[in-house]
Amino acid sequence: MSDTRFYIYQADETKGPFLPAEIISMNLPVETYVCREGTEEWVYLSSESSLLSPLNSSLAVKDAIVGSETGTVTQKKKIFIIHGRGNTMDQAFTKLINLTRAKFRYYRVNFYVDEETSNFARYLIYDTHTNPYTELFDKIAIGKLALSPAYPPPPEWVPDETWTKLSDFKIGDKFGLFGVPMSDSKKREWADQLFGKIWAEFTELTGIQVSSQPALQQALHELQMQLRTPEGGLYLEKDHKDAIRKNFAARGKDGEVFINFLIEFQRLGDAGGDLDTIGSNALYGAWMMQIWQKEFGRQPRYGVDFEFDFVNYHEDFMHLTRHKNCEIYLPDFPTEAIPNLEEAAHGLVAVGSKFIFIDDHHPLGQELVDLLDKLKAENLIDDYVMS
Repeated sequence: MSDTRFYIYQADETKGPFLPAEIISMNLPVETYVCREGTEEWVYLSSESSLLSPLNSSLAVKDAIVGSETGTVTQKKKIFIIHGRGNTMDQAFTKLINLTRAKFRYYRVNFYVDEETSNFARYLIYDTHTNPYTELFDKIAIGKLALSPAYPPPPEWVPDETWTKLSDFKIGDKFGLFGVPMSDSKKREWADQLFGKIWAEFTELTGIQVSSQPALQQALHELQMQLRTPEGGLYLEKDHKDAIRKNFAARGKDGEVFINFLIEFQRLGDAGGDLDTIGSNALYGAWMMQIWQKEFGRQPRYGVDFEFDFVNYHEDFMHLTRHKNCEIYLPDFPTEAIPNLEEAAHGLVAVGSKFIFIDDHHPLGQELVDLLDKLKAENLIDDYVMS
């Protein structure tokens, strides 16, 4: 097992560092924030495979699943995966939370950001802003960038297609605007002061107290959950805006500014998917509406009983572990475009979820067919079908 140590954020405190075996023995929730020693990157425990408990097949979903003859279906929430990008306000909120976990690297006098958040990070860094929330997250990005030379990447790391090189000119311009010191020894003191101001500004804007990066991530996640229906489902866009206004008004704050901030993020993101994935998911959605009405005498509630999630080509599937105790379907998803299918299958079982059905009309190599057979034999997926 790895001897790399991690800090954890628990009960409003940063604790550690601990070895992976120590963290596994704590039996922490997979949404616990952890930070690899020697970095400033706080991520969910579920995204660090070395911190997940060894597979226990008894955790796998064992409820009856859909049967073509009987029509039986469990009441577990169904997640249908579209290969593409979504762009609702709730998804913009998720991207905002991901941005607080953006990874910056300093390598051979160049700055890099992870591809997943590069579009939003570049928007913040390359432009000037007037919305106070956009300004706030711009400061966070610049603070993390300024500190990145102090946390060099692992010796074997080199930038590949999953990393985006940032403009030296734009960074230099922003560093000058923010007064980033040239001396490495003074950057830490400058960053400590900057982040202290950031936490104070966020608290003033939202009425929510934060004092650290993991506290900010947790506060944003809790706020996102508060902006859902009483049953935990998702609002339509208009209703989502009303929920924001009411939530902020309860603390005497202006929700309109935050709405405009989320809309900025929405406009940055493209949305959609290929016709085959849209058509396949539409058929699964129609099946869901019919079978739920038949089995339970009511229509399913979106965001509670079922939901569509988006994963783009070659995007990490571990983010699906946020769907706990759910059944995951991949309607016509290009399986060869999943970079970490086996790791994701283990991660889903660890949170009580499971790939229930994978179907794919794309050509598959024998190696991937063998992997699917292996996952099925190990009860990590229920079934798959290839045309």
